[in-house]
Amino acid sequence: MKKQVFVIGIDPFNAQRLREIQGADEIDYHCLISYKEAHEKGFGEFEALRRLGEHRIEEWGITPDAVISWWDYPSTCLAAWFKRQLRLPGASLESVIHCEHKYWSRCAHMEVIPENTPQFQALNPFSDNPLNDLEISFPFWIKPVKSVASQLALRVTSEKDFFYAIEKMQHEIHRYGEPFNQALQHITLPPEVMGIDGMWCIIEKEIATDSQCTLSGYVHNGEVYPYGVVDSINYTHLSSFFRYEYPSRLPDQVKKRIISLGTTVMNKLGYDNQAFNIEFYYDKKDDHLWLLEVNPRISQSHAECYKRVDGMSNLKVMVDLGLGRKPDVPYRQGDAAVSAKCYFRHFSDGTVLRAPTREEIERVQEQVSDSIIFWDAPEGVRLSDLKGQDSYSYCLGIVYLSAGSREELLQKYIRILDSLPYYIEDVK
Repeated sequence: MKKQVFVIGIDPFNAQRLREIQGADEIDYHCLISYKEAHEKGFGEFEALRRLGEHRIEEWGITPDAVISWWDYPSTCLAAWFKRQLRLPGASLESVIHCEHKYWSRCAHMEVIPENTPQFQALNPFSDNPLNDLEISFPFWIKPVKSVASQLALRVTSEKDFFYAIEKMQHEIHRYGEPFNQALQHITLPPEVMGIDGMWCIIEKEIATDSQCTLSGYVHNGEVYPYGVVDSINYTHLSSFFRYEYPSRLPDQVKKRIISLGTTVMNKLGYDNQAFNIEFYYDKKDDHLWLLEVNPRISQSHAECYKRVDGMSNLKVMVDLGLGRKPDVPYRQGDAAVSAKCYFRHFSDGTVLRAPTREEIERVQEQVSDSIIFWDAPEGVRLSDLKGQDSYSYCLGIVYLSAGSREELLQKYIRILDSLPYYIEDVK
């Protein structure tokens, strides 16, 4: 009989990729909660989505063999909650939230790899005098205890920056904090974290860095299995993200240290039978690694990269683990030497007066081999009205690429960017 796999946060692009993985003909996929329901408005309400999922399972009368998700909160925590209730394989809700709660996670990092953990502290943006509560000197980053995609992450270099950041947190943090607090009600936080909930911030000392990367891996029956390192590359001299590129160009000895650090942290978090990805910074000058954060899921942004270079999407890793199987991950069996997911960005607010049509995009995809292009900024939209943006730029769209070399890859990206007809009128 076919395996019944329930998906939280399913979206059309990855749904198609699920149907292409090896063994997909032996699986029926069911949309337990759609991406639109869970994420379109930012953070979906955990309790409302949990009740929606319960209702659908009861209505369908289907016994799930696995519950999976590749998206951030609330999908990660919802998947863990359903696995707990249905007694299915996967990481515990406590260990998933331990990863998601930035301050609690940092406490674990500090215990086991203190030399690779930046200075940090929790901060209540609603205290009588947040400035007096500061323990870290400028410059630093301030972020909600839980957010996604660098949203509401602000660099602070002065008191003026700090007061601006606190005011922004006070007005906007509820969009992240209130839904996250609903998930926190399902676990018991340890004494050192009790009271530090989604309405709090974490402050992290700014660190010197030359590059950022992500370690992909999974834990199966208590054993940590890393399988790849992907470079995360920003636009030059900017904090906004440009592309994921696989395989990483970091030296092998640095990758080995990344694997060792990641293994140590995952063992500390009590995380088991599920995929993860861990973000690191590397300071080449001092030959030093800093751990940024642990994500209790695969990175779906890397799925095409792994498929094209190694011959298997990391979606297969997620599905295997969800079904209680140990994944068998190939190495360098794909058709490309290098692959990337690139982001088209604009760095000031403006109105899209001309966007590429679907026909124009398809024409460019035909001209540039192995490219997949998505354009997300339609004509007439003001960029500041787009959802899910970082604090310093606006994402217009993305492109997946692969090539025989990094130079060829970047040439393809430039060719695509030059070929897409669009025009943005800046607004001051």
